[in-house]
Amino acid sequence: MQIHRVRGTGLADALGRAKRLVGSKGLVLQTETDDDGQVTVSVGVEPPGPVERLAHYGFGEEGGRRTGRTLAPGLSDVRRRMRRHGASARWIEEVWTQVGAEGGTGHPIDRAARAIGRGFEPARAGVAAGGTRVIALVGPTGVGKTTTLAKLAERMTRRGRRVALASLDDFRAGAVDQARAFAEALEVPFHAPRDIGALEPILRGVPGLDVLLLDTTGRSPKDGAELSKLAHNLERVGRAGALLPYLVQSATSSRSALEAAHRAYAPLGAKGLVLTKFDETEEPASVLEHARATRLPLAFLCDGQDVRGHLHRPTPDALANLVLKGSIE
Repeated sequence: MQIHRVRGTGLADALGRAKRLVGSKGLVLQTETDDDGQVTVSVGVEPPGPVERLAHYGFGEEGGRRTGRTLAPGLSDVRRRMRRHGASARWIEEVWTQVGAEGGTGHPIDRAARAIGRGFEPARAGVAAGGTRVIALVGPTGVGKTTTLAKLAERMTRRGRRVALASLDDFRAGAVDQARAFAEALEVPFHAPRDIGALEPILRGVPGLDVLLLDTTGRSPKDGAELSKLAHNLERVGRAGALLPYLVQSATSSRSALEAAHRAYAPLGAKGLVLTKFDETEEPASVLEHARATRLPLAFLCDGQDVRGHLHRPTPDALANLVLKGSIE
């Protein structure tokens, strides 16, 4: 709360001056009368929130009265596009501020795209120091972990990497069969160990195996016991190989569901995010805004079921397209 002290010749005069200064939203906190009869009032007022600050620059509701200066058509288009695709007023304001800071060079849409793209950090896998790299996908059930692993396997084998698939998902009906079918179609080895310990000799004993792609059981964020078990299993895998866990989140999930999954899976130590199902939502900016808030690097974006496609790196252009156009390309 911002506090203003206003002095007048009397109480009525001081209150009138305070109203002219802060408007009708001010709250009188204290009055003081000096020896000479003059009165000082302390008035508190809440600072404007994102919506009010946007309104000051012309970002009013559609069809409503707007205050402040009128936005140039390009800036108005930025605001309209971001709102349509699920961005909050706070993010819109942040992008608008950066666009304004760049000055008048270039079209506002292009300047907004650069501002959006700068707001994300790409995940960097690095190079495993000998042995086998293990990429494990974790996350709630139904977010697309198995299909994403198949996409990763296809891309890596196409680039000459020696890859194997493994599944620890003994909970979802048909999960192992689905992963095995993907492995057979891609002609890569597949493992479905009954116990996590069975993976350790695979990691140590397969010469030339570059990457093991590990599918894990999808669990509800409320299932603390199973998530603790999964964290323990991944710790054992990490002792045998260079572990790289990624949290998978769906673009169709609500903000509250995204936040709940992030909190529940945090103990697993995810090194980055894989965001899926952009083809199934009209508001892709929502999950991207969540990703910004978590500060987890982005590893991959998925926008369809095609194993030989629909897997994208989170380039600045792809991210800007999702926010401003609603699609990756």
